[in-house]
Amino acid sequence: MSGVRPTVRAALDASLRKSFRGDARWPIDRAALAALIDIGLSNAEIAAYFSVGADDVHMLRDQYGFDR
Repeated sequence: MSGVRPTVRAALDASLRKSFRGDARWPIDRAALAALIDIGLSNAEIAAYFSVGADDVHMLRDQYGFDR
């Protein structure tokens, strides 16, 4: 997402934080992970939102079949 304009990125960050505030715990469900992937977040960016490692995101992507 490095190509996203800063104002768009800030709005996206705020929206994601609001959407996942307090309700979402790791591991997230398949639909939630798909949505984050669809908007272009990297494993590292997804991991940062949930305070987990990028390798945890990679394993969950594999578990849900996104890396096949």
